[in-house]
Amino acid sequence: MTKATETARFLGIILAIWSLGQIGLLPLPDFLSEVWSTLPFVGLVGLGAYAFCNIGYNLLTFRECPEAYHELMQQIREAKEELRSKDVDMEIPAFVSQKPASGFFSSLLQPWGLIRSVYLQTSYEKAEKAERKILSRLQFFSKDSETDKDSEIVARVGDVHLGEDRYIHTLYIERIKRTSDSGSSISIRQSESSESASNPIIPDTEEGVASLSPKQNASRLGYHKSPQSRLDLSAVPRIDRSITNEASGETDDSKMHNLVIAHGFGCGVGNFYRNYNSLSKADGWRIFSIDWLGMGRSSRPHFYPLDEKDQEKRIEKTEDFFVDSLEEWRKKMGLKKMTLLGHSLGAYFCAVYSLRYPERVEKLILVSPAGIPEPDKEKMERIRQGNINIPNPPGKDGEAHTEQKKGTDSAEKTAPLSRRLFINTFVYLWDRNCSPQSIVRTFGPLGSKIVGKYVSRFSWLNSEDQADLAEYMYHITVMKGSGEYALNSLFMPGVFPYKPLIDRVKGLKMPTIFMYGTHDWMDYKGGQEACKKMSVPTKLFQVPNAGHNIHLENPKEFDSIIINELNEVKSWTK
Repeated sequence: MTKATETARFLGIILAIWSLGQIGLLPLPDFLSEVWSTLPFVGLVGLGAYAFCNIGYNLLTFRECPEAYHELMQQIREAKEELRSKDVDMEIPAFVSQKPASGFFSSLLQPWGLIRSVYLQTSYEKAEKAERKILSRLQFFSKDSETDKDSEIVARVGDVHLGEDRYIHTLYIERIKRTSDSGSSISIRQSESSESASNPIIPDTEEGVASLSPKQNASRLGYHKSPQSRLDLSAVPRIDRSITNEASGETDDSKMHNLVIAHGFGCGVGNFYRNYNSLSKADGWRIFSIDWLGMGRSSRPHFYPLDEKDQEKRIEKTEDFFVDSLEEWRKKMGLKKMTLLGHSLGAYFCAVYSLRYPERVEKLILVSPAGIPEPDKEKMERIRQGNINIPNPPGKDGEAHTEQKKGTDSAEKTAPLSRRLFINTFVYLWDRNCSPQSIVRTFGPLGSKIVGKYVSRFSWLNSEDQADLAEYMYHITVMKGSGEYALNSLFMPGVFPYKPLIDRVKGLKMPTIFMYGTHDWMDYKGGQEACKKMSVPTKLFQVPNAGHNIHLENPKEFDSIIINELNEVKSWTK
């Protein structure tokens, strides 16, 4: 999609919203209704001022000297060849910080910098700070956390450079042991017994958390025991070169296994903050959690597969974008084998990766995977009519809401007007390749309210957790559109796949685990059918008191299942 088309679409959405407010169809607060009619004029003046400033800056810095450019590039190539001939390593280290120019004024000079900094109220620095705030809850990111005398947890956050300004944001966790023969050296720790490696006790209510002492809160929940306002965000370190060499897996350590966690659509590394502390106790395992290329805090290269009209080629292009970048990341990290854990859309890509590179995957864990079953034509028709329930996560007591108890798939003779209007609008925008993220961007400063409303559905989280999770998800939502366009490329409205995995899973060559919540809007029957078609060992779990986001909604049961599966993998090598 060209910049002109993207701009026209953006302005069209803005104009439609303004028109709805102008004719009274969109309810407006009093303070906004008084200035609503003047907003187009203010917008035009602001856009014109920005355009003139941008043009003036480019005119001042523009130099058309192609001969000088080619001469300079030739000199750079010759210099690199000379350095390589002297055995100088010219490759960029795997873990590096790939931050763009920081600062408010420098961001204004970048494409769409004014919109991102002022209208969307976000920046790379704000996204990093929001992620640190979430991860600082983890015990091993706490300066005053208590660890065993002979061990500690190494945990780093950073970017794995893939080349050409592409990088994958990565969280790395490993429990290590200090050796007695060398004061500074460390080796992999043989961790606790299976009893102590079990997942932590997580009270179901805020009262349960409050009843624990600060020390119990830190050890059982993995949360920092200091109030959130007192947290030192710098306590969350970035990955540096010394950790890279140790964690990259360049040496053949047969005693260690690698768990790679891949998030779902619209999420990131921070969404698993309730699980890392418990999973880190699995004996003999390193944990890698990644943001998919084009999502989260990974780089956002140009990616718009919807320009491809041929459906098969569009699907292939989309899968290649994610699967190939995951394989590049694996090579950079030097991982020979790994257990892949993918959630939702991430599970879809993990399955496709496992089909292409079966020799690299020891076990595949698909958590509420998208794209498994054949499309349900009846449900698709009900969706287009707006005549379907919208499932909510379980409440604080772990019970489903009343409408979910009755069955989320049951059609109603007459759906409420508000629901039909919402779903019909959703389908209309989906058919026109409008991603959820682009809708949030369109609303600018009000977009954070939309994300906050979504996160508020997780009623079991306390208000502080909800606020910080909403802040984190908002910043990774409104960044430049890239990987998000995979959703419309691979799925029809209702997340029905164009190319279902049920037709391909029989090609999987490693043990595969399917996990669904008992209140999951992803149909577990798709997983059941997949198990029947597969010739490798399979398991299917339904986690109680959980919906689609099992890791957030019932982390205790989720972690317990995962740790048992990791222990099984480890037993194969004994």
